[in-house]
Amino acid sequence: MNDLDKLCERADRLLDHLEKFLPPAQPEPDWQTAIAFRWRRQGNVGYIQSITHPHRIALDALCGIDDQKQRIDQNTQQFVQGFSANNVLLTG
Repeated sequence: MNDLDKLCERADRLLDHLEKFLPPAQPEPDWQTAIAFRWRRQGNVGYIQSITHPHRIALDALCGIDDQKQRIDQNTQQFVQGFSANNVLLTG
């Protein structure tokens, strides 16, 4: 066994030890079938989670945010017409 082989073997053993301290790999989001996504946090690690069946809430069901709803409607109309628009995130 030459020096390079010994170095590679030693590096493999070191990586095996270090991997025990890493968080588990998170699944890749299903970009093709999901229609919504959310940011999830697990300890010190975050990942994107697919949401294939989000709750569907009518805009009319949201109360007390008429100004925000009007701006979302205007923004969406601009986007559909090919004009500049902003990303939208409603939280609550």
